[in-house]
Amino acid sequence: MRLSILTYAVILTGVLFWCGGILLAPVCTAEGGNAATVGQALYQFYHPICHQIPERSFSMAGHPLGVCVRCSSIYFAFLAGTLLFPFLRPLVGGSPSPRWVMLVALVPMLIDATWIGPWLYQVTALTRAISGALFGLVLPFVLLPAALQAARELFSNVHQQKGFSDA
Repeated sequence: MRLSILTYAVILTGVLFWCGGILLAPVCTAEGGNAATVGQALYQFYHPICHQIPERSFSMAGHPLGVCVRCSSIYFAFLAGTLLFPFLRPLVGGSPSPRWVMLVALVPMLIDATWIGPWLYQVTALTRAISGALFGLVLPFVLLPAALQAARELFSNVHQQKGFSDA
């Protein structure tokens, strides 16, 4: 059990840092001076994964977040799902949600993000946020059980040698 809790805590910490950086980028930039340099470094860090178009981003302190509305929604919903996970699923012995659940959650975002969306409805910040959040909220229920199982398998020898137990 301790290994599962530790693995979950490491994943949650990583997600918190990831989401924190998204919020910190505009705050640091607005602060100016050396903090602005940190803010610009954060924007550069997130740039390879997001277009960062200011008009398609939430703003904070007068500057866009480190990623766009859709990406923000995915990441913060992933954080919410990660926080909810231990209340809804066991950390030990739980099986992942079927992968088709993730694919179904991906469909609205794909429609919204591709050429299909404008033909069906007007793509807005709200549709980007909702479609991203739906996908992000489902992801932990597919990925966390797999990550917890992988950690158990990876460290099974350490468990036996060091006396850790996941029972």
